[in-house]
Amino acid sequence: MGEEENIQLLKQAAAKGDARAQFDLAKHYEDGDGVEQNIDEAVKLYHKAAKGGEVDAAYNLGVMYYNGQGVEKDDRLAMKWYQKAAVQGDAEAQFQLGLIRNRFSGARAPARLPVRVRTQTG
Repeated sequence: MGEEENIQLLKQAAAKGDARAQFDLAKHYEDGDGVEQNIDEAVKLYHKAAKGGEVDAAYNLGVMYYNGQGVEKDDRLAMKWYQKAAVQGDAEAQFQLGLIRNRFSGARAPARLPVRVRTQTG
């Protein structure tokens, strides 16, 4: 299957509410991989995927809000999305959430954080 066909299948699955497809398609839009780069579309898809329970999408939204990447920088929204990922057991989100909480209490947190790329399983 070619990349164009793969993108079309992801779009179809995402439109039907498949959270994993929404995450994967968001990553393509964020990176400009197989589609024209569109950060606004990536953010919309990450929101849909996170609301559908996709932990990596919630984590990436936390990163994007923390860094001001494609959205206005907002530590409170970053905390919201890190919290959503953290309660699903995401250790990195738990760590980043702790860093932001420490920052609010006067400690220093890193200036920028990297977004996550899903590793293929099964």
